[in-house]
Amino acid sequence: MTRFKIARMYFAGDKTQVDISHYLCCHQNTVNNIIKACKQRGPSSEIWTYLNDSRLHIESKKLLRHSAS
Repeated sequence: MTRFKIARMYFAGDKTQVDISHYLCCHQNTVNNIIKACKQRGPSSEIWTYLNDSRLHIESKKLLRHSAS
């Protein structure tokens, strides 16, 4: 869930990686690695719908399925 939160803050919330790392009290490399992993996914991946629009809600089961793939 935290990885999704980080990605959504970056892509939909227009937060900087530094702001996110300070807000969540995690290392900047952690945030950078998560952002990089998201960018490696294809543009047709369903998860992009949720990352780009913070108004959409994603079920935990679906989120876990996407993070495993």
